[in-house]
Amino acid sequence: MPRWMIEAATERRLAGDWRGACAVANVEVDVDLSAITRDHGRAVAESVEDDLRHLAPDLLRWHVDRLVPRSTAPRREPAMLCSYPGGHLKVAPRYGPPGPRLVLRFAGPADPRLGLHANRERWDTRRIGDLLARHGGRLPFLTSSPPGTAEEIIALQDAGKWRKAWRLAGFDIDALADANPVLRDRIRTTRFDLITLAATARELGRPEALIDLNGEYLWIDGFRQRVRCGGERGDIPPVLPMARVERPIDHDLVRLGKVSLDELHPLAAAAMVAGHDGAVGPRPTVDMSPYTVRCGTERHVVGPAGIPHLPEEIHRERSLYALGGPEPTGCFAAHIGWRDPSVTLPKVLRRRRSALEEQARHGDGPALTAWLDAGLDPHLRTEQGRTMLHLIVWLPDPAPLLARLLAAGLDVNAHDRYGDTPMRYAITSGGSTAAIQALAEAGGATDGWQDAAERAGRSAELAFLNTR
Repeated sequence: MPRWMIEAATERRLAGDWRGACAVANVEVDVDLSAITRDHGRAVAESVEDDLRHLAPDLLRWHVDRLVPRSTAPRREPAMLCSYPGGHLKVAPRYGPPGPRLVLRFAGPADPRLGLHANRERWDTRRIGDLLARHGGRLPFLTSSPPGTAEEIIALQDAGKWRKAWRLAGFDIDALADANPVLRDRIRTTRFDLITLAATARELGRPEALIDLNGEYLWIDGFRQRVRCGGERGDIPPVLPMARVERPIDHDLVRLGKVSLDELHPLAAAAMVAGHDGAVGPRPTVDMSPYTVRCGTERHVVGPAGIPHLPEEIHRERSLYALGGPEPTGCFAAHIGWRDPSVTLPKVLRRRRSALEEQARHGDGPALTAWLDAGLDPHLRTEQGRTMLHLIVWLPDPAPLLARLLAAGLDVNAHDRYGDTPMRYAITSGGSTAAIQALAEAGGATDGWQDAAERAGRSAELAFLNTR
């Protein structure tokens, strides 16, 4: 998530424009308050509206993609944010113009394993202090306080000594001696928040709660702090949401030194350290700093200006490869591979290309512009042979970048590895209507657009192409 999105969404939210904040964060609100009033009563509708007014959509986007990987549910499965009499406020991913969006809906039953209904600090600005409150005001490793039991428990988990960690947290795990190897491995690798787990189970008010580890089950008695595997048929206890069972990933990233506290979403940082107000969001991912490659028997420094070789040397290497010679290596792989996906790029360039592709997929036009401003060669080809004209199709306003790329000499009808032009790719991959229209005006071929649009379910939306 780019800083500009966090800043713009925050500005609109603080101005009382929650719908505008959602629009900036690419969160679609498909909630009909009048229908909720009609079907469920005014009180429910007012509760939903109140929650939406206090929603930080950029914070929700920051957290929500992390919900699904440990679940057996498909990635498009909605996640519950809050429950009301008669329904739930849920968020689901939807892939369409201008790229991946989150959609908020009021609907019926929800999967209890998914969602942030027990973690409102991850989307509700009124509840930012909940995480610290659950941990007694201090998260392990994030303050100058002397290490205590919580730090010891996490250190044991890091070392794979899960049995010692559970026992130190006060749990009776003797019943897990009969656990099958798959369950034992999932217990070992899950980032359990053992400091708060028993209290989380007790909140449900039942003697036991269930944790679903991708089809392997733990039964937690939060009152007696006992854990067992499996369970008899009959009365199934309520299921704990995994977002509440596990430690926040941001906590682990900061304590392990992967990111700094100030690189988190400001509200995520405030939820972890009381009073912290220095966070500004992720560092810009535009990095055109020089790097070194092994070139023959030497190591050469490669920067935005290009590789330290004469044009005739580059031409010779390119010609030899085209005639069936060995794949270029070293500096020549860096130069030729950027424009030819059949050549293996150095790792640093693969990372840059992946970062740029991800930003494009999320419609982050300012990031793509920043890459070009920093000296990025616009003639890149992805592993699928796509050009930057293929990548800008998800932007809500691609016109400035389109003009810049065409001026740099990119072909508006270039084919990727699958034979798709930017126009066809835009139609079939959920490109924005603005991008499709801009490509058409720039000379993008519209042959066969009806067939592609029909398969993508976009015939009516793209009917304007009939005039081309």
